[in-house]
Amino acid sequence: SAIAINASNSDDERAAAVTKAGVWVDTRETTLDLMTRALQGLSLDESEFAIRRAVAETGKLGRELLPALYAEKRQRVNRSGTIEYVAEGGDMEKVGGLEVMKKWLLERRELFHPRDTVGVELVPKGVLVMGVSGCGKSLSIKTIASYFDLPLYRINMAEIFSGRHGKPEWAFAQACRTMEAVAPAVVWFDEIEMGIASSESSGEQGRIFAYFLTWMQEKVRGLFVAATANRIDLLPAEMIRKGRFDEIFFVDLPHDGERREIFQIHLTRRGLDPASYDLG
Repeated sequence: SAIAINASNSDDERAAAVTKAGVWVDTRETTLDLMTRALQGLSLDESEFAIRRAVAETGKLGRELLPALYAEKRQRVNRSGTIEYVAEGGDMEKVGGLEVMKKWLLERRELFHPRDTVGVELVPKGVLVMGVSGCGKSLSIKTIASYFDLPLYRINMAEIFSGRHGKPEWAFAQACRTMEAVAPAVVWFDEIEMGIASSESSGEQGRIFAYFLTWMQEKVRGLFVAATANRIDLLPAEMIRKGRFDEIFFVDLPHDGERREIFQIHLTRRGLDPASYDLG
């Protein structure tokens, strides 16, 4: 009941009331910003329920609540049937190679955090990662979400076209609107060339492609689109032109230096000392 505080009270008054009830409160601006972003897209009742449950488990009101708050949002999104919450994240230090992408993300990490001083046109909108199968595209997307401190959701195009959720173009539009409601987040389109193939496609796929292009230009701030593709030749020019995505990265087979780094990562994960091996 300590969490149900009059909304007219100031942040300091709310924090004092919760602290008086025996709950430790982290009032740092960065922490409050993270919790606010985690609750975006939930109703006031859903938000209060999520906070109550998380505080009951941890006895704290701070960063420790973030997993529980995202879990509440995950339940809402999963009810759609076309969107999957991806729980397993990634660590930038556990990705071998891809130095150009890492540098790009590092330079834009702060721009992605919503602040009034940052213009909408400067906030990153998304990336397209394409290249050879099995070379780390999916791992890169998971790492981006963790690096931005955001939840990762994957739109399941197989479910979109299954017919279980209505006409495919309606189900796809509904999934995009749901993602906008729970922003900020990273939304992942896996093998985008298979689900959203070409403007020349007739019928449902062509209409979905047209909607996707418009949505990419007009979607809300704070929703970062991460797409992966294996078949570069199937991607239409309208999708890969500059401006649709902030950047397009090509992931190729790792060279010798990257292979050495990948071996070091895997040896360390298994509790072994890379220095005791002849990595060359």
